[in-house]
Amino acid sequence: MTLKYRGTYGLYPWFPDDDETLIHANDLQKVKAFSINGLYGYVFYCSDENADFIELSYGDFTFKVKPDLYSTIPSIQFHLGEHVAVIGVSEKKGVIVSIKWHSKYSKPMYFLSFNGRKSSRRYFDTELVEYYD
Repeated sequence: MTLKYRGTYGLYPWFPDDDETLIHANDLQKVKAFSINGLYGYVFYCSDENADFIELSYGDFTFKVKPDLYSTIPSIQFHLGEHVAVIGVSEKKGVIVSIKWHSKYSKPMYFLSFNGRKSSRRYFDTELVEYYD
């Protein structure tokens, strides 16, 4: 068996009305609880694969799916939980709390938390720099 997804980032545009057999039976309920709107738009990391399923993760949330809907994207620069600073804005430092895919621009969008409060503004990787506290 040739492994082709392990170690990649990608999208899995599954919606609750889609075929439930695409999600591993042991993970279906937790996937539904993760987002009532499905998995569309989230950037996942493929941490494992076998003949039938791939394992995707989003931070600490992991689940298995059939690879049918999975499409890879280029590696991302920042990751969930990472501390970053906004370029050109002194003292604006936060933590990445969500990573989604901008379909029009075909690149990741990062959502941050500043001082424990989630910001509604999205940031692209060109607007952020890694920050060590």
